[in-house]
Amino acid sequence: MNTAVIAPGAATPRSRARSTVTARMLRRLGLAIVAWGRAAERRRAAPEPAELHELRREAERLREERFREVALTRML
Repeated sequence: MNTAVIAPGAATPRSRARSTVTARMLRRLGLAIVAWGRAAERRRAAPEPAELHELRREAERLREERFREVALTRML
């Protein structure tokens, strides 16, 4: 086996610089993806108050409707 290829200092300065640049680019890309994911999560996690109000009204209406159906069925 040729140990000169794997010995410390075998890499050229150009390849070291290239790997450093690549590592920095990958790190920045990773951080950008994490930031994008967090921003998307915040947008999804916070519905508008008006939307929440409408959803609650709809849920209450459906509960009342279902209660009437069950009550009428039991009466018959």
